Amino acid sequence: MTTASTSAGTARGRAGRVLTAAALAWIGAAAGQVAWSQEQAPTAEARTTRSGVYTAEQAARGESTFGSLCTGCHTLADFSTPAFAKKWNGLPLADFFALISETMPEDFPGSLKPDEYAQVTAYVLRVNRMPAGQSALPADREALKQIRFELSDD
Repeated sequence: MTTASTSAGTARGRAGRVLTAAALAWIGAAAGQVAWSQEQAPTAEARTTRSGVYTAEQAARGESTFGSLCTGCHTLADFSTPAFAKKWNGLPLADFFALISETMPEDFPGSLKPDEYAQVTAYVLRVNRMPAGQSALPADREALKQIRFELSDD
């Protein structure tokens, strides 16, 4: 092999590596753009507690649970005051669900089934004059992150 052919082969090798690196950089940038656009893509209209996110039956079961387990420490006023509305308004419903499911009842935190915590949450929504709907409030925190507290201001 001659020096000229070796130099030509080396140049082609470098050029190929540069083109490969450029192609990979372009693909990486394109993939990043796709990921960014998916993150920025508008989602369906946000659901709020005014959207009918629980059923009347679910709230009735929550009222029963609240009456038997919660009234030893709480009154309905604890969950329907302007201070309650100010604290929770605009936050994901998952935050309230997490608080009660991790800290209540006080003497045995976390002892209820997730559905029971969802029922008590539904009852609190009813106490705050939020409308009932056709679907039960989920007992899943990820799903509840998609629902925002929007309490009545009247």
